Amino acid sequence: MGRMAGSAQGRAELVAEAVLPVVEAAGAGPWLVAEDDSGRVAAALKAAKWSRWSQGDDAGAVAPPADPVAQAALRAPPDAQALTYAAARLAAAVPAGAPLWVYGHNDEGIKSAGKRLTGELWADAQTVATRRHCRIWRLTRTAAAAPQGLDPWWQAGAIDLGAGPRPWWSLPGLFAKGKLDAATALLLAALAKAPPVATTLDFACGTGVIAHAVRAANPAGTVHALDADALAVAATRRNVPDAQVALGDGWRAVGDLRVDRVVSNPPIHAGKLEDFAVLRALVHEAPAHLNPKGELWLVVQRQVPVESLLAQVFGRVDLADEDTRFRVWRADGPKER
Repeated sequence: MGRMAGSAQGRAELVAEAVLPVVEAAGAGPWLVAEDDSGRVAAALKAAKWSRWSQGDDAGAVAPPADPVAQAALRAPPDAQALTYAAARLAAAVPAGAPLWVYGHNDEGIKSAGKRLTGELWADAQTVATRRHCRIWRLTRTAAAAPQGLDPWWQAGAIDLGAGPRPWWSLPGLFAKGKLDAATALLLAALAKAPPVATTLDFACGTGVIAHAVRAANPAGTVHALDADALAVAATRRNVPDAQVALGDGWRAVGDLRVDRVVSNPPIHAGKLEDFAVLRALVHEAPAHLNPKGELWLVVQRQVPVESLLAQVFGRVDLADEDTRFRVWRADGPKER
């Protein structure tokens, strides 16, 4: 959920330092810079910005601004589908013959990014620089028409939460690719043993699996959902149309909302890097969004040291369920000071 600090921020700074000399020497703009998690590349180029991810007060968007630009740069997402999606949406913003600069760290799949993007929309992929374990590709926009809107990108599937399969929709780069992952399945099994509550928030909702399960178990209740990724929000709104879905980077997106239960399978990675910033924010700020007697449920990998984190904030912390890979935790009651 959202861009994270710590080691992920260090990686973002390293990648920015590697690409800046190349793009600053690449000629005049106007520029469009996408997925610039450091913020430094867009600032240096005085560029328009686009990210599917909300960051701070900047809300994510499913597509870049409509204003035409002369050049574009893309911090390559590690996910192959997300990379293809971002490059295709950027193709609608630049004219034929314009360059796209794609850059990233070697650990994030950048070595094959240029070849992966070569095709109908982009051609002439060339590695123009390698430095600091990073690579920068230059591609050229073809004259082919770029896909418009989300319609070409919807991925149809099905999901079964115990009442039989139902249609389920996903978009490129979303967690678990629209399927029921093992951690979420364990969390939902534990939740099924708990009494229903009137209001629930699915924090870091992805395609809306948890929100849908909660809604199905208690149709009379109110379900809220939140994610930093604009594509995740679009998918949840389609999959769970009666949920109240917010787009934003963490708790700020829901204002002073209070609910009876917060439920989450929180992200603990930024690309391949483990990072607990979102998990920490989820736990530390949850009490301010819980009604009296409200509770937080979350699932994480067994090795994640979440019990001590929960104990810093909540008066009661219980292990609700576990298997060989994941643990489900339940916490309630403010920590007495």
